[in-house]
Amino acid sequence: MIKSLINTWIPLVVISAAIPLMLGSLLNMDQGKMIIASILAAVVAVSGFLMRPYFKGEKDEKPQRIDD
Repeated sequence: MIKSLINTWIPLVVISAAIPLMLGSLLNMDQGKMIIASILAAVVAVSGFLMRPYFKGEKDEKPQRIDD
């Protein structure tokens, strides 16, 4: 779990927070709006990490059926 956090999720959070900052600076947005947008993007990525065990358990309980 820690290895997955370091290798996958921390870079994902950094990239998701950097995208609104880059786009906001290119579009000359207000600094406050850029910071709030990057914080919200990081929160979405962190919530994805926290919800991962729930979705993994749900996938194990209900495997997809393939009808031929």
